[in-house]
Amino acid sequence: MKRQTKMITASLSLERVSSAITALIYGSVFIATPALAGAGGSKGADISIWLFLLLLPLMVGYGAYHALMKRYAKRVADKVLRKSAERDPVWAPDHLKQHTRNVFIKIQGFWSVNDLEGCRPYLHPDYRTEFEGLIQSNISAGEVNRVSSISLQKVEIVLAKDYADHDQDMFVAYVTGTMHDAVYNEQDELVRTQGDSKEEVERQIDEYWRFQRSGDDWLLRGISETDEAIDEEVSLDAETLAEQHTYSPGLDTAIQRAEEEQQQSQSRFRTIAIIVGLGLALAGYFLYFMLFRETLRFLLS
Repeated sequence: MKRQTKMITASLSLERVSSAITALIYGSVFIATPALAGAGGSKGADISIWLFLLLLPLMVGYGAYHALMKRYAKRVADKVLRKSAERDPVWAPDHLKQHTRNVFIKIQGFWSVNDLEGCRPYLHPDYRTEFEGLIQSNISAGEVNRVSSISLQKVEIVLAKDYADHDQDMFVAYVTGTMHDAVYNEQDELVRTQGDSKEEVERQIDEYWRFQRSGDDWLLRGISETDEAIDEEVSLDAETLAEQHTYSPGLDTAIQRAEEEQQQSQSRFRTIAIIVGLGLALAGYFLYFMLFRETLRFLLS
C-alpha cells in the first residue's frame, strides 16, 4: 500500500512539474505575439526584432512540444478510426476529413453574412446557442465579419470517441490553412483587419473543430484555437468494449479503466514532449550564450 501511495505521489508531482513547464511554453507564445505582429516606427520595429529573438528558443520549444503531442494524438485516433470504420462507414477517415472541409467552408460563408438560419442545420443543439450568440453580437454592433480566400492546407483527425450510443460519438479535426479576415460596418466600410500582421487581412488558420454525431450526420459541436483535444482528452473505442460486456456496470468499469490507461499513456508521452521542447529551448539559449561570449572575446581582443 505504501509503495502504491509513493507511486501515485510521484506521478502527481511529475504531472505538476509537466503542467508548470507547459504553462511556461504556452506563455511564451502569447508574449511573442506583439513581436510577430510588428510595431510602428523604426524604434518599435527594433524592439520587436529583439523581443522576437529573445523568445525564439521558447517558441521553437513550444512548436516541438505541440508537434509531438499532435502526432501522438493522431496516431491513437487512427487506431480508433480504423476499427470504427470497419463497423460503420460513417467513421471512414476520408469521409470525416471531407465533411470537415465542407462544413468549414459553409459555416464561414454563413458567418460572413450574419446568417443565423443558414448555419443552424450544421450546428449541434448543444452548440447552437453559443454560436448564434456570436453572430447576434455582430448584428447588434452593426458589423459583419467577412471571411474570404479560404485555403485549407491540412485536415487531421486528432481525437475520436466511438460509443455504443451513437449520439455520443464525436471527433475533433485539426484544421490549418490561410484566409482573409476583416470586419465591415453596415455602410460596407472597413472597420478593422484581423490578419496576423498589422493592417493585413490574411491570417493563418490553426483551429480544432469538434463534431458530434446525429444519426448518420456529424454536427459542429465547437471551435477552439487551443489544443485541449490533444493535450487533455483521449481517443476511445467504447463500442468494442460494449461488445465484450453485456451488462451496464461492467461496461462502465471497462470504459473507465480504458480511459485511465489512455490518460496514463498520454501523460507519459506528454512528459517526453515537454522534455524535448524544454531541451530545445535551453539549447537555443546556450547557443545565444556561446555567440555572445565569442562576440565579446572578439571585441576585447
